[in-house]
Amino acid sequence: MFPLVAGAQRRSRRSLSALTAATLTVLSGPVEHARATGGTLARAASGSDLAEGDRVVTAPSGRALITFWMAAPP
Repeated sequence: MFPLVAGAQRRSRRSLSALTAATLTVLSGPVEHARATGGTLARAASGSDLAEGDRVVTAPSGRALITFWMAAPP
């Protein structure tokens, strides 16, 4: 298993795409990302939006932060 660090923050619904569940930050080393819609693994970039079902894979030396967005209360 690859290490993964996750955090949560609040973001306004208006600034959040309906498909964006989280944002990826590459901290170090090789990190790859594949879309749930059938994409192949490719080098990930910090700031990438993640949707439900997307895959993030790190090498043993890779580290990534996934920030999950919570909708603001109504």
